[in-house]
Formats: sequence, C-alpha cells, structure tokens
Amino acid sequence: MKLNLNSLMSLLVLIGLIIFIAIPLNTVFASSNNWSQVARFTEKEGETAPFTCEHVEWRIRWLYEPSQFTNFNFYVYPQGGDAFIEKVEQGGTQTSGILYFHDQPGTFYIEINGNSAVSCELIVEQDLNSIPEFPSWVILSLVLIATFIVITYRKKLTNSDKLT
Repeated sequence: MKLNLNSLMSLLVLIGLIIFIAIPLNTVFASSNNWSQVARFTEKEGETAPFTCEHVEWRIRWLYEPSQFTNFNFYVYPQGGDAFIEKVEQGGTQTSGILYFHDQPGTFYIEINGNSAVSCELIVEQDLNSIPEFPSWVILSLVLIATFIVITYRKKLTNSDKLT
C-alpha cells in the first residue's frame, strides 16, 4: 500500500485531533456536589460488608472518638484479596481525615481495629462526575482504525474509477 502526501497529511491531522480530544477526557474536576455516599460503617472492630465503587475517584471519610488509650486503625482490601491496598493507623490527636483513591474502582471491604475507641464512623463516597472505569484508548483506537480504513478504501475506489 502506497501513501501519498495527501493521505499522510490526513492521517497526521486525524492523529492530532484524537490526541487533542483525548487529553481533556482524562481530566475530571471534583467539587463537593459530586460526592455520593456508597456505604457507612460504625463498627469499632472487624470486617465490614463489601461495598462497590464504580467510579474511578472515591474516598473514605473517617472519624473516631478516642478513649484514654486509643489506637484506631483500618485497612482497605479488594474483595477476595489478601493484601490491603491502603491503611490508616492513628493514635494521638488526629481523630478524623479523608483517604482518597484514584483509578481503583471495584468491590472492597474494610478491616477496622478500633475496639478501644468510644465510637467511630467511616463513610465511603464516590465522585459521580468522575469517568467510570473504561479505557478511553479503546474507543480512540477504534475510531482511528475505522477512519484509516475508510480513507484507504475511498482512495482505492477513486483510483479504480480513474482506471476505467
């Protein structure tokens, strides 16, 4: 297959447009209105029920009321997994915080170790405006391939009409 200058320029313009369009697709701006509660846990000890975050941006807001000798810890595990993906280990003056997750949708559970705390609360929220897990490069690749095929066959049809 021989590419002439016009075909090459068309291909380069197409690739440039795809790159220009793909860059903003990976940018998501979060605001306080975007967060929706997925689950809320108030257990001080043990494993929580599984919860599912379908969006790529999610977080756990946590707080606890300490007693005199309190260490508050929790670990986030993927469902069916043995190794935790994030942990919070607290003791002392910080009694609340937010743990953010990026590009990790799925089903998880939390193991809480805060039995000496007076009370605790973990709130799992996901950013509804974040793009659900779907590789955008797949769509862009398909559009690029389809366009290239259309350009190639159109050139072939144009060339075959000139020969007849």
